[in-house]
Amino acid sequence: MFFIRKKGDRLSRVYYFIFVGVLLGIILLAGCSEYVVLRSPTQCVDSDGGSNITLPGITRSTKAGQEKVLRDTCVADPTLIQEAFCSVTDVAASGVLSCSGVCKQVTFADMTAAACVPAHCVNGLRDDNENGIDCDNDCITACPSACGNNAVETGEICDDGNDDDTDGCTASCQTARCGDGFVHARVEECDDGNAIETDSCTNACKKSVCGDSLVQLKEECDDGNRDELDGCTNLCTLADCGDGIVAGLEQCDDENEVNDDTCTNSCRLPTCSDDISNQDEFGIDCGGSCAACENSAHFILSVRAYPNGKLFSVPCESGYRLGKTEDTFSCGLEKELTPGLYHVAVIPKVITEATKAWSVDKIVISGEERVCGVGSCDVLMQVTADTSLITAVLKKPAVVAEPSCFDSDVGTDSLNAFGFVRVIEKNSLVEFADECITVDTKKKLLERTCDGDITQECDCLNGACR
Repeated sequence: MFFIRKKGDRLSRVYYFIFVGVLLGIILLAGCSEYVVLRSPTQCVDSDGGSNITLPGITRSTKAGQEKVLRDTCVADPTLIQEAFCSVTDVAASGVLSCSGVCKQVTFADMTAAACVPAHCVNGLRDDNENGIDCDNDCITACPSACGNNAVETGEICDDGNDDDTDGCTASCQTARCGDGFVHARVEECDDGNAIETDSCTNACKKSVCGDSLVQLKEECDDGNRDELDGCTNLCTLADCGDGIVAGLEQCDDENEVNDDTCTNSCRLPTCSDDISNQDEFGIDCGGSCAACENSAHFILSVRAYPNGKLFSVPCESGYRLGKTEDTFSCGLEKELTPGLYHVAVIPKVITEATKAWSVDKIVISGEERVCGVGSCDVLMQVTADTSLITAVLKKPAVVAEPSCFDSDVGTDSLNAFGFVRVIEKNSLVEFADECITVDTKKKLLERTCDGDITQECDCLNGACR
């Protein structure tokens, strides 16, 4: 019903505006009933049923067509939680609350948000009231159903929650064992995953070593003991003559291939019947401490510092016997020699048919050779470095040398160079060296030549003018 007043009446204008407002309200209510529902107080929902800090929650509210969503979250302080809830005006709100344990992001009923959980749920260990590492029960988040979830499930023998194959539970959730191909730390030395006992890793998962009674890799034997004198050495090699170890039937083993020393190449001690010239024998199984050699050629090797040094000599015997023939033999004298001029001789002790069958081939000092080629050799040799061995080599048949003369410094300024003259005559050799002499208190050089000696007055030193 409307009340109409005259034009200009102030009250009529008020009623007019009231009428228009009511009319518009009716229109809006008729066309926007859904808007009225959205503004209903029932539009704020908290998934954890209120301020429940022990469950993850999400709070949703809608007002004036605007939706607001808040999720329970952790803050910087792990003992506090930002808990979402519905306010008294049915609007999603949040506030900071204290945890009796710690705040942690968890998943529950397909919802992920923060919740307060016991402290053991964040220690990275599987505790007694957990079915996995920091999961299930008080920790809220369910443990995954798989090997490595720290929960022993169907088909698993163990589950330690990691993928470490070297601990007591492998990454496939099986108990570590020898032969699984994984080296169990501090338990196994090796594990090659096979049943071959003779490779580098035994079936007990021990590294192969000499002495384990198993013949492996490059071992020739392995008797599992430390007896060096049986058939298998402590290096797991078969006892062998020349290995430096006296084993089996060996009498000696000096680990060399020298047949005429104190141990023969067959690892037997020297005897007078071993068919070897060794020990103090002059020949093969004769001379020295053995019986005298038959039909042997006896020579003497001697050396002395020129001209009047002390004489040193050793016997030099061919060892020639009936039924035995040798083309060469040698003998040596060990004596410390300092650099200088030495008189060296190899001469027959007694001239016999045996000695006539041999000639002195050469004399060797410090690697330098003096070729002789006659039945006896008497020479001067210059030693240029310290040495301790003089060797004479004899051979047969003897060579009859033609008479000859050799002057070492011919064709040079002979007076200023040291030299010697070698004369071979009647199957013997003689050498004469240049030398300094004093005549009537004057120094002179006695120069040797094939045409005769020359005396020259000069400042003479070491067989040459300077």
